[in-house]
Amino acid sequence: MGYCDDNRAMYVSSYNNLDEVLHIFNDIRASGSLLWQKANDEFDSMLQNDFDLAHLVGKMFFVWEENHHLTT
Repeated sequence: MGYCDDNRAMYVSSYNNLDEVLHIFNDIRASGSLLWQKANDEFDSMLQNDFDLAHLVGKMFFVWEENHHLTT
């Protein structure tokens, strides 16, 4: 885990670059395609069924790479 020579390290976080947790509200959900909405529902269902991950349901995720650069 952590930095690896010749490889890109990528981290997924529920916090953005302002140290905020963002929720997927109806306006964000409506802006996604039907395919994304279906995939999001399936992902949330999977999270809901895992006691350790259930607190992540309905939250946005952010991808950080290399030296903590927010990329997505």
